Amino acid sequence: MQSRAYKFKVKPNTTQQTQLLRAAGARRFIYNWSVASDKKQYEETKKGLSAFDLNYLLTELKTQEGLEWLKEINAQTLQEATKDFSTAKQRFFKKLGRLPTFKTKHKDRPRFKTRQGTKLENNKVWCPSIGWIRVQKNRQPEAALIISGRGH
Repeated sequence: MQSRAYKFKVKPNTTQQTQLLRAAGARRFIYNWSVASDKKQYEETKKGLSAFDLNYLLTELKTQEGLEWLKEINAQTLQEATKDFSTAKQRFFKKLGRLPTFKTKHKDRPRFKTRQGTKLENNKVWCPSIGWIRVQKNRQPEAALIISGRGH
């Protein structure tokens, strides 16, 4: 079966918009943390970190003082950020892209991914940790739904 992507415009209320922006900010934070952790590991051992290694360290990161807010974000959203970093790193070594660098708040558009727990019913989509969000849809998807959330 061939995969298809569908894009729908989300119409969040003010509270949901804040939650979407927090999820996008957490994604950027974890991506940048992945870049820094991988760089530090490489300097110490001459070996980088895999997405699996980063996800293991991510569990510990959530328990650190001052970073408890990461527990409020859907875990899969954070894991997708480590996966995105690992994919970017693999593309670099295959000479298909640039070396992954830090994302800034002003240059990186707000976005995140979540792959499980999403549902589309009528003109609403269920997003884990956020709830039902209104969407403007112009077609009915045939299969699973992947949300790439934007805060605007």
